[in-house]
Amino acid sequence: MSAFIQESERIPRGEKLIIAIKERDRLKINNLNLCGDGREILKVWDPTLKNGQGDYKEAQFYVGMPEEVVSLLPGSVILPDAFLNSLGYEDSREDIAREDIAKKLTSIDLGSFDDPTFCYSAKDHDFSLRVLHGSANTHAKEISKLAKDALGDPNGFTPERRAQYQKEVFEATGSILAYKSDHLFRIVEDCLASGDSIVGILTTLARMTKIGELEQLNSVRIDVAVATTQGVFLLKEFARQNGIKLDINVGYLAYGLSEGIPVQDKEHNVEVRDHANYIVYPLELAEEMGLAEFEYVVGDMGDAFKSMDNSFDERCPWNKLRCDDQHNDNKASQNELFKNNEIDPLKPTILFLANGGWAMRAFLRYIKIKDENADLFAEYNELVVRASRTWSSDQQFGYGVAINMVPEGTLVFLQYS
Repeated sequence: MSAFIQESERIPRGEKLIIAIKERDRLKINNLNLCGDGREILKVWDPTLKNGQGDYKEAQFYVGMPEEVVSLLPGSVILPDAFLNSLGYEDSREDIAREDIAKKLTSIDLGSFDDPTFCYSAKDHDFSLRVLHGSANTHAKEISKLAKDALGDPNGFTPERRAQYQKEVFEATGSILAYKSDHLFRIVEDCLASGDSIVGILTTLARMTKIGELEQLNSVRIDVAVATTQGVFLLKEFARQNGIKLDINVGYLAYGLSEGIPVQDKEHNVEVRDHANYIVYPLELAEEMGLAEFEYVVGDMGDAFKSMDNSFDERCPWNKLRCDDQHNDNKASQNELFKNNEIDPLKPTILFLANGGWAMRAFLRYIKIKDENADLFAEYNELVVRASRTWSSDQQFGYGVAINMVPEGTLVFLQYS
């Protein structure tokens, strides 16, 4: 089954998705279904595990997403022009026409933080988006090629592919990571597909931790290598509905989400989808950008971002700065898991999403060490949290996000109805 999306079939779904996300304050933090209190581990039934046989997934917390949004995400396409409309973007420069802006978003252009391909700030200044490169840039092409090669090879991401993949992502995002943040809360992420993982994490932190009590989430910055237009718009609306000032910086954009494969859970008489909401290319757009030989935009980024043995340290100098347990058997873990982090109310917070966030953390450490500021994280509260998109057939949970690794030292044991 091809991951390519035919635009003519899926664009109307993208348009309906935009409407569903905006309607009825569906994404207000207190309206979302949050399960768990931080004391007991949840058992979430996932029928897609074990090759469709199903199994329980453990979760510290679980945040369910609105059905009206969930049903429209898989297989959706939001192309540049529709995306600009959804942002409320208006021509602000006489020398650049609207259609040219849309073309720049899918171009081969390479930019930087100070000279991005696209930059937008809402009139109320509560939302901004900075896109460094066009979607057909040289790094994007190489990343897609490596992802395709790994998918078609029984060996998957070999160390050589992994090293090249990480170098391309580092080159595409380095100037974002290097730019100092003055936000109270900063998220560093590898890829942003449907956006629901970040919604789940921010909802959990706001309602169940000291971070919410400190109101750090009033001002959030997200730095991400690749993001879909669906994910960006969902987070923009999530921020608007919850009074959050949000700034997103992305290496380059993508425009399609995979439809997934139907899985029937006979016990619960519910159909869910496996491999839904992966970042994919709309076919006609891929042809226009010269990327029609590829399907997935980034592939399995978690696998590609695993650490490597020491022989790769010179070529990928961030590799020796890894301090996580996402590694190959030939590289020892330092087991730095941040399990009991306390929150210093006088410091801003930086959060990385495992698994890919471990590599992004190493990228950031390497940049700061080069700048002779090795003690980067002394100025932050640092969190590493795992958020796993899950399509449960159990009606208590439904489609949502399984949250784990929220540090015990941050939790406030309150019960919400």
